[in-house]
Amino acid sequence: MAANDFEQNWALLVHDTARLIRRRFDVSIRDLGLTQAKWRVLGTLSRHPGITQSELADRLDIEKAPLGLALEWLDQAAGSGARRTPPTGAPAGSICASNRHPP
Repeated sequence: MAANDFEQNWALLVHDTARLIRRRFDVSIRDLGLTQAKWRVLGTLSRHPGITQSELADRLDIEKAPLGLALEWLDQAAGSGARRTPPTGAPAGSICASNRHPP
C-alpha cells in the first residue's frame, strides 16, 4: 500500500469515526430535545463563558443567523443558553450559559 493510500484511508476512517460518535451522541440526547447544533453551542459556552456571538459562530463554523436561532431556542426552552449580562469585565454582547437546568 502506498503512503498516499494509507493517508487517504486514515483520513476517511477518522472522519467516519467522528461522524458515528456524533450520531450516537445525538441519539442519546434526543429525549432532551437537543440537536447537534444546540449541544455544540452549550458545550462551547460551558468551556468559553462570556464569548461573543461572533466568536461563538467562528468557533462552531456556522453563520450568525442560525446560531442566533439556536441561542433563542435554548434560552426559551430550558434557560440553558442565554444572552445574559456577562460577569463584570466581559465584553459587551458576550454570551454566558446560565446554571439553570431543564425541568
